[in-house]
Amino acid sequence: RESCMKYKKETIRSGPLSRGGNVRGLQLARMFLANNLAYFLVRLALGPLGRRLRPYQEAAVQGILSELHAAYSGEKPVIFASAFVPTELIYGLGAIPVLPEVWSGFAAAAGFSAPAVTASEAAGYSQDLCSFHRCSLGLENLELLPKPAAVIVSSHLCDGGRRSLYRHSRSFGCPFYVLDVPYAATPDGTAWLAHQIERAARDLVLKVPGLSLAGLPGALAAANRARTEYLAVCRLRRERPAPWAGS
Repeated sequence: RESCMKYKKETIRSGPLSRGGNVRGLQLARMFLANNLAYFLVRLALGPLGRRLRPYQEAAVQGILSELHAAYSGEKPVIFASAFVPTELIYGLGAIPVLPEVWSGFAAAAGFSAPAVTASEAAGYSQDLCSFHRCSLGLENLELLPKPAAVIVSSHLCDGGRRSLYRHSRSFGCPFYVLDVPYAATPDGTAWLAHQIERAARDLVLKVPGLSLAGLPGALAAANRARTEYLAVCRLRRERPAPWAGS
């Protein structure tokens, strides 16, 4: 099976896609993501554009560019995670979190979801699988994902997420961790989950060069501050009239 998957991946990489494929666009995307000069030029262009952006929009764009550059340049280790893994754990260790399920949404917005799904089906994945996971597996085959140093998944919410991210870990030959979330929020369940997170963090530091436990306290404190601000915003949104529209 491994030999078959390798052959299919080579075929997808070297040949045009049978349907939904924008080969030129994919090549340009690969070039941009791996090119230091491209990030510099985009930041340069943000100068004049920044006057038309709201501060939070400019901060978001700058943050995304910074993380993309760090991930694709190898400046920091990358850790793949499923949607319900606490990313403050990954930031606190000094890595960049990449959520392949979320990147499937980015791919759809950029017009790359059709060739990615086509690539995953050409590699043998069933059309019955979740389109998010088929898309993320196709993005790997199209070489649009950065290389992870490890993969962490949560048992919540679906089986497809765990299995597709396990496939990513096998493809890249990196450690794979599962956080088993108990069904009920009991003291014993909370202690069990905390133990798993601590064990995963300590093991990651041992196995992935460049990671450290030193940043965890700061990352957790920042996450708690962000939650406090978020709850304050939620209270404001209950007002009539609310200060923000639903969008």
